[in-house]
Amino acid sequence: MNALRELWQNNPYAVAAAVVAPIVFGVVFAAVWLLAGGGGGGDSVAVAQVQQPERPAVTVVQVQNEPDEPQSTAPAQQSADAAGEQSAGSAQPAVSAQGGGAGNGQQAEPPAAEPEPEPLPPLDKFVKIDESAFRYGLEEERGAILPIANGIVPSSGPNHQTSWELLLPTARIRAEIVSVGRTPGGLIGATDNPFVVGWFNLSVAPGEVGNSILGGHRDYEDVDGNIGAGVCWELDRVEIGDQMVIRDTERNLAWVFEVTDSAVVDPRDPDSLRYLRESDEPIITLITCTGSFDPNTHLYSHRLVVVGRLQATAST
Repeated sequence: MNALRELWQNNPYAVAAAVVAPIVFGVVFAAVWLLAGGGGGGDSVAVAQVQQPERPAVTVVQVQNEPDEPQSTAPAQQSADAAGEQSAGSAQPAVSAQGGGAGNGQQAEPPAAEPEPEPLPPLDKFVKIDESAFRYGLEEERGAILPIANGIVPSSGPNHQTSWELLLPTARIRAEIVSVGRTPGGLIGATDNPFVVGWFNLSVAPGEVGNSILGGHRDYEDVDGNIGAGVCWELDRVEIGDQMVIRDTERNLAWVFEVTDSAVVDPRDPDSLRYLRESDEPIITLITCTGSFDPNTHLYSHRLVVVGRLQATAST
């Protein structure tokens, strides 16, 4: 102690440095140790953090931000929005390709207006109609005068009326078209009026794609025994290349057909059924009786078939 006292008296600064330096070193070392996470307490804190449940990235960002900086959440929100847009774009490539979606800030262009249909050409551009030349089919007002037998079915009255009429200049036919159905035996029915043309209502309408089947009487014997010429009396005058017209009086239009086939067939021949088959184009098939007549059965032996293919649609 005497030596220390003398050293203090002779050199006090050295003694102070020797005493203070260890204290300062200890304090600094402890501070550095704590900041570096060393020691048992630091390990406990680290373990506690690992054991906590994982939080979403956005929550971590919000916890780390200061209360007076709400705008700092924008980058995370923008990132989420960008991811959402990318997902929507990949799920709907058609919208992205068109450039009409709301996401790109562009308004969808309105659909282009459909062009106005061109007016139909007049009927006289395709065929000249001389109304005074027609002879058959002008007595349609006589109505149901034929007995319901030999394939004739009821066809007169409002339920059977249509707005169509047949014009066939070569055979001098201008006749109303009425609707007919099947006979009780399942065959195509014939009209009870010999001055009109029957349209088989299980076939397509005239002008539509398919085979529109028509029929008319060549002659007749009515319920009173009177005999006369029917609407198709001169159908055998028709040749290939002639024109047949179906005129719709309500719609003011007409379908012009060109005759492509005219043949006499035996109805008992299975090959004759080809004229009743469907077609992948608009055609009409007009049928009447021909051949020898049996007075006992009041039936003809054959059928005359005229087929026309749609050539044009015109206005009237």
